[in-house]
Amino acid sequence: MICSIKLTGGYVVKYTLKKADEDSLLYSKNNIVTKVNNQFMKLTGYPKSELIGKSLTDISRLLRIDSQVQLEIIESEYNLYMFTSKFEPKEVIISCKRLESKNENIYHIKYKPNTRFEDKLPFAASLLLDNKIGIAIYSITDGILLRVNKKFLDFWNVLYKEEGNIIGRTPEEAFNGFKGSNFEKIFFNVITTHKPYYSKELKYENLERGDTYCDVSFVPICISGEAKYIIHTTYDITEKVINRKLVEEQKEELEAIIQNMSDGLLVVDKDYNCFLLNKGAREFVYKADSFKRVGDTFGYTKYYNSEGNLLTIQDFYPFRVLKGERLKEYRVTANRPDGIFHFNISGSPVYDNDGNITKAVICSRDVTEHVNKSKLIITQKEELEAILENMSDALAIFDRHGIYKKFNKCCRDIFLFDTEKINNLEDVYSQAEFTDSNEKLISVENSPVKRILKGEKLIGYKKMVKIKNNIFYTELNGTPIYDKEENLIAGILLIHDITDKVKSEANLLIKAQLDILNNIIENLDVGFVRCSYPEYKIIDINKKAYEGLKEINCKMGSISSIKGQGYFDVYNDGEKVEVTKAIQDLIGGKNGSHFSYIKYTMFQEKYFKIIYQPLLGINNQYIELVVIAIDISEEVEAKNKMNEILKMQEELFANVAHELKTPLSVIFSTNQLMDLYNKNNLLDVKKKNVFKCINIVKQN
Repeated sequence: MICSIKLTGGYVVKYTLKKADEDSLLYSKNNIVTKVNNQFMKLTGYPKSELIGKSLTDISRLLRIDSQVQLEIIESEYNLYMFTSKFEPKEVIISCKRLESKNENIYHIKYKPNTRFEDKLPFAASLLLDNKIGIAIYSITDGILLRVNKKFLDFWNVLYKEEGNIIGRTPEEAFNGFKGSNFEKIFFNVITTHKPYYSKELKYENLERGDTYCDVSFVPICISGEAKYIIHTTYDITEKVINRKLVEEQKEELEAIIQNMSDGLLVVDKDYNCFLLNKGAREFVYKADSFKRVGDTFGYTKYYNSEGNLLTIQDFYPFRVLKGERLKEYRVTANRPDGIFHFNISGSPVYDNDGNITKAVICSRDVTEHVNKSKLIITQKEELEAILENMSDALAIFDRHGIYKKFNKCCRDIFLFDTEKINNLEDVYSQAEFTDSNEKLISVENSPVKRILKGEKLIGYKKMVKIKNNIFYTELNGTPIYDKEENLIAGILLIHDITDKVKSEANLLIKAQLDILNNIIENLDVGFVRCSYPEYKIIDINKKAYEGLKEINCKMGSISSIKGQGYFDVYNDGEKVEVTKAIQDLIGGKNGSHFSYIKYTMFQEKYFKIIYQPLLGINNQYIELVVIAIDISEEVEAKNKMNEILKMQEELFANVAHELKTPLSVIFSTNQLMDLYNKNNLLDVKKKNVFKCINIVKQN
């Protein structure tokens, strides 16, 4: 420019300087800005300090032209939008002149007149300022964003949420989630076709905040017959759509719930028109299609309340609810042609703003199966109660704490105390005494109830019960009861009264003992008496014993008359003392039988051996006393005669010994004398003397 001034003269220089003043100029060397003119600073709004020393890349970014072109690659004129420091778009033409020798570039930026945005699109400018809806304006040729308001930024959640970060950029660079979204498809379709696009409740799926709904429009704007801009408006209706969809979903869910309710739901208006809302309500009435108004079913259905009273139409539940009454679980029985059904009715009136009842909402629940099962359960319970009450064995049921819950009739009859006042085991032990089969007292801790509560099963456990001096015998079977989680919840005790069996066994034992004794008695000539214990009353007596006692007590009556009398009363005073002492010795602790002897004299002396034999019960207790009398008079007489003979023999042997004493002495002396003669060689003399002695003995 300067060189051309020197060569062409004054006129040319003046023209060249004027041309330079009209264009904005930017100088660079080695891609670094070295100089800008005032026109450039005025056009861009940036001071020299923010421009000098920057790279061309930085300047491209600062002027927001980098999405369109880079300054380094401009070789000829290039039409584009440049943005000022206040983000205002300027439509300019940029050209570049390169000085190869000095590696310098001179950029001419020429502003295109009459392209100011606010002048071309005043209505759009007012929308931007209004900020009621989101609005963005794009260049239709290259798709860069020229203007945007805050509402739009907030909706799209743009990068960094600042206008300066997206102005001059394409939507893909500016907006999160643009790639692959509906926005991308619509935007490029409008750019390609130049046709507007409108949509209600358009759904954007790839936005960071989630699914978003809005009313949108993409409108191409033509200037002088040429498509120049795209105005993009966005009105966020996400909350409205979500609320509506939520209401719709709730409505659908409510309808699904109503239709799938096991309870019937119906509405009755103030004119008594009925609306069956679900299947359950239709099952409530017979011939549901003909059920239009309250009372239509009374022609073929009779309704009863829980007390069995027939309901009139005025007592019918819809009339009551429409009068303001609230019903809850009101039992109605419907006797219909297809059977008898039971329903629980709940109903509430609905009021308008003036407090007037407009309708009744009624819920009906079919409880027919429940009622029938309840009746069956009640019947079964009554039958079970009857079975338990009429069991021949006693039954006691108690919970896991040992609290009695049930006594049947047999149990109440066996235990003479008032079972209604028996609450726990301690109450039982306060009125009764229990012993096992070995006659050992059963403690509370070792009782059948405690053992069952510890998880033990009892089978055939025998014990004796003593209540108010009454004794009876029982055989117990018991088991613990568990729930599904194996927790003990109760115990059952089955008590079988075996008192008669025990007594029968005792009687059999006694009979067996008596049979043995009777056999002995039948084969031996002995006296036999049975006495009760401890009264000592004569139960039975045989003829031999009777005859013996008759000789002792001649005043004694017949056999039949003395049965039932005291055993001691048939003796005289002398014998009574001995008999009493013998029995006392037996009862006093001596084991087995006891033997005694008795002597009495009437017309002659007689001797008897008396055997006292106790009869034992099952528990080894004395129950009877058997007295056996054996006549040993002959034995005693024989013994006495033997004693006399032995005494006579003793006297005879004493006399014989005396008579033999002298001859034996002579013999012993002679024997000693012969020994003496033998020692002194006097044998011949000795022999003569011996023979002499012998002759003397013979003579004597």
